[in-house]
Amino acid sequence: MAATTQRAPERMRIAGELVEAASGETLEILNPATAEVLTTTPAGASEDVDRAVRAARRAFEDGPWPRMERSQRAKLLHRFA
Repeated sequence: MAATTQRAPERMRIAGELVEAASGETLEILNPATAEVLTTTPAGASEDVDRAVRAARRAFEDGPWPRMERSQRAKLLHRFA
């Protein structure tokens, strides 16, 4: 069986930036087959959710989405799908 290699710690993306949890807490991500730690990830909590929601609201209100024609939005969503 091949050895598991640990990956670099993960981070959350809020407002286009990679960030740690506000609390600094992390969670271990385990390989389910071996229980070895693969990586860690931020333990996001309500403060992190609030930061992300504020960033998303700013991006929506200040970005191009609300000013786009409905047909343009539909084309863009279709491309994402």
